[in-house]
Amino acid sequence: MDPLSITTAVVGLLKVVPPIALALKGFISAVKDAPHQAQVLLQEATDIESILSQLQTFLLRHNAAVHERSMYIPVEQVILTLTGAVLSFSELQEVLSEIKTSDDQNFFDRARWMRKENNIGKIVQRLQNHKASLACMLHIMNSYVSPPQ
Repeated sequence: MDPLSITTAVVGLLKVVPPIALALKGFISAVKDAPHQAQVLLQEATDIESILSQLQTFLLRHNAAVHERSMYIPVEQVILTLTGAVLSFSELQEVLSEIKTSDDQNFFDRARWMRKENNIGKIVQRLQNHKASLACMLHIMNSYVSPPQ
């Protein structure tokens, strides 16, 4: 397992997720009766951001342990999960850029959101899958590593 490549992917995701979460948070607080999907997306984004932060900390502290424990988590699985998360967040950014996520939404903006709701639901499902995979990997890595001395 190449911890540097994985760390780079994690850092990249940690730069992408906060602006998405911030836009969603502002949208939810500013728009009366914001769509439920916006709240779900915000929760998934913040959960994934938390897991990625923990993963980054783990990778920075335990480089040797990561290499030792690579047999427990195939590198291909880590790469697939991180790549999938990048693609899902990229798609989410694209969808959100087409929808006004500000407090001055009008009828047409809400209609755009409703038209994209099915697509947003699919993105939410993929983000939940990525979150579960990343959490599981982090748990496995933490379970096999003794605390630093």
